[in-house]
Amino acid sequence: KNFNQIKMKKLLCFFSALALILTSCSSDDSQEGSAILPKTIKYSDIEFPSDNSTYISTYNGNKIVSTKDEAGRTDYTYDGNLLVKEINYDTESGKDITSDITTYKYTNGKLTESTYAEGFSTAFPNGEYNSRIVFTHNADGTVKRERYNINGTVEKKSIYSEVLTFANGNLVKSVQTDSETGSVFTAQYEYDDKNSPYKNIAGFNLLIDHSEGEGSVSSVNNVVKYTASYTNEKARVYKREIVYDANNYPSKITNYKSDGTTARETNEYSY
Repeated sequence: KNFNQIKMKKLLCFFSALALILTSCSSDDSQEGSAILPKTIKYSDIEFPSDNSTYISTYNGNKIVSTKDEAGRTDYTYDGNLLVKEINYDTESGKDITSDITTYKYTNGKLTESTYAEGFSTAFPNGEYNSRIVFTHNADGTVKRERYNINGTVEKKSIYSEVLTFANGNLVKSVQTDSETGSVFTAQYEYDDKNSPYKNIAGFNLLIDHSEGEGSVSSVNNVVKYTASYTNEKARVYKREIVYDANNYPSKITNYKSDGTTARETNEYSY
């Protein structure tokens, strides 16, 4: 995929990083009688400023309709309050060219499957590259995440599987295991007690998938520390500095490299 596609997908992972509105909202979750929602996100890459982008989102009530930047747009589809489809378009040519499509399926109000397709053409009207992810909700509250790659009608299970652990509405731990080598990658997330920018977007609290470093868009709070460790390797720690507005939503988030002092990228929010 080209970088513009990657940037848009990255945003979706924490937005997407940019996951039904919460069943109850505190008094600071209102803004002139409506839910507080992120209208723009200004992304700045410290090392590669040519990658900087401004993402603008539109809503119908608390349902997100679309997100666009200089290179692409994402359109969202709902079934009731459930987010069921995201379509990414490349728009640099002046035309809407479908980049990739993600669909979501739910059982009893929980995400149980997502499918992904990209590489659309006359030869591949359904996408040349397809995959699906199955989420199994365990009795102890953890969720198992398993990926299947699809070639035509043939599915092949990925060698990687993950177990996601949640606490207080936040993704706090992810453990990924390689079934062939037995190696394990562990990600741990620490949070503040303030509002996630995305907590009021309909459907986002069910999107329990996550992106490295940002946690899950379904989380109700903000990641302030991310620890990544591989089997038999020293853990790497990444910190985030967050500036909050008067309603305790982030106005600016700075992500640092593992040295703890070098800023890597920033996201500035307006609501």
